[in-house]
Order: sequence, then C-alpha cells, then structure tokens
Amino acid sequence: MVLMSQGDSKKSAELEIVCPCCSTQLLVDAATGVVLREDRPVKPKKSFENALQEERTRREASDDLFGKALASERDRGALLDRKFEKALEKAAEEPDKKPKHPLDWD
Repeated sequence: MVLMSQGDSKKSAELEIVCPCCSTQLLVDAATGVVLREDRPVKPKKSFENALQEERTRREASDDLFGKALASERDRGALLDRKFEKALEKAAEEPDKKPKHPLDWD
C-alpha cells in the first residue's frame, strides 16, 4: 500500500510503503529513492514453555518424515530388484530384434 504524505508540495514527495510480507512501514523519498524511515512491527515474545513445545513438535514432525524416507529407501532396493527381474524375463522371452527407427514409423 502506498500513501502520499500531506507535506508541502514544494518539498519532494514522500511515499509511505507497507510491505505485504512483513508489514514493515517504509518512508521513501520519491525523488531520490532513499529510505527515510523504517518501522518494523514488534513481534510478541514467546514464553519459554511455548518455544519448547514448538521445538518438540517440529522435532517430532522431522523424525516422522525421516522415518518415512528411510522406510521408502529400504523398500526401493527390493522394488528395483523386482523390476530388474521382470525386465530380464521379458528380454529372455522376446527374441533379439532391433528397435524401430523413429523415422520409419510412418
């Protein structure tokens, strides 16, 4: 959001800009582009217990994700072995023949 200041028209115009991400208010000189003032919003402080609970929750979530990834990686080897065996069986069943050239598909 950009607001023009109510200053004297002879002075350079100042723009008040509010960042949509962090809600920081910036006062910018329109002529030079220099930031004249920056007001960051004050974040509420967390209690130690709340911070500790958030850290525990984050750690449990990351442990769950790691466990799922580890199980997936373990199963991946067996899956690849099965696919390889099927490909070997298929190759043994079919005689050796050259693949069709893409330009000969007409």
